[in-house]
Amino acid sequence: MKTTSTAICSVATLDYLPRLVVLYKSILQHQHIPLFILAADIDPQGVAGLTRQLYEVLPDSASNNLKIITPFDIYGEEATQMRFYYDAFEFATACKAGIHTWMQRNSTIDRWLFIDSDILCFGSLDPIFDALDGHDILLTPHLNKPGQTLLEDMQFLSAGAFNGGVLGVRRSHTSQRFTDWYLKILSCYCLNDPALPWQERFFQSSVIFVDQRWLDLVPAYFPDVAIAPNRGFNLGHWNVGQDRLEFRHGLLYIDKDKITLLHLSGWLEDQPGRLSRHSSLDWSNDPEWTKVHNLYRDALAPLKDLFNMPYPFNTYSDGTKIPKTHRRAYLRHLLAGGTRLDNPFKMRSEFERALAPRPVVSGYRWS
Repeated sequence: MKTTSTAICSVATLDYLPRLVVLYKSILQHQHIPLFILAADIDPQGVAGLTRQLYEVLPDSASNNLKIITPFDIYGEEATQMRFYYDAFEFATACKAGIHTWMQRNSTIDRWLFIDSDILCFGSLDPIFDALDGHDILLTPHLNKPGQTLLEDMQFLSAGAFNGGVLGVRRSHTSQRFTDWYLKILSCYCLNDPALPWQERFFQSSVIFVDQRWLDLVPAYFPDVAIAPNRGFNLGHWNVGQDRLEFRHGLLYIDKDKITLLHLSGWLEDQPGRLSRHSSLDWSNDPEWTKVHNLYRDALAPLKDLFNMPYPFNTYSDGTKIPKTHRRAYLRHLLAGGTRLDNPFKMRSEFERALAPRPVVSGYRWS
């Protein structure tokens, strides 16, 4: 890989690689920049084959600018344990900290941006890198001004003040402390608790939404943190408000904000009138959104079959689905100093004999 001072990095499971390919293609239309991928469900022996597959669908400008990393390159054999006690969404999110740590320890890159795979790029990334200049960490807020209602503000008490889909890092002593802390936290506390009934949440007194609630602590814990001033650095359903997209001279805007990265979280292929499954916004009569939706759909279409593989860590080796209660029980067991299972995926019946989930009594778990 070429020596350079800037790069982008991302995490994806195989079924999300088509989105990551589309993201990288959209970036390469504006600038040549290396991409480091942490492939969450690939083992080291699969790297060479996956690299060849990706180069077959990427433009020539991606040549020698792609590096695939596996969880074992960061976590060693703990990757197997994490794949069991986290579901696919939790594990892929935890790996965000892993790729930042790998960048610190194994690359010579000066500045890098983590970008989620479900994003489209509509301009040079230089304005985002410029916002990182003079700072060690760049966070993108869900909102950069109070919401129109208190309920709008309140949702970010559980989702977090910052969106983890775009995050910038400049190599420094401070950012190394941040990435070390981030790795330690997400290695065991990257939990999607809002999706669970309160009885099943890991903490009864608070809600953890994977990495984002932890990011709320970053400005207090680490100096030289920049808050992105432009919502166009990471525009998603959470910060569009009542504004609409508009193409001006080939560039995409929302009101006065130029959009660099459009975050298509919750994108619905079969519902082109909706911005996201997480939002009730109706954009069915918006020609600019229709143009973006169709652009994304058409870019993804030829890639669907190439990486159409189910996540391999959803089931035990006997084919039965791993319940969330088993994943949580095993994490609690390990955090309490319990013995690791050599192969926690072996069989559901063996797991239940070795480590029965703790009972719930009067609405509370035994601690």
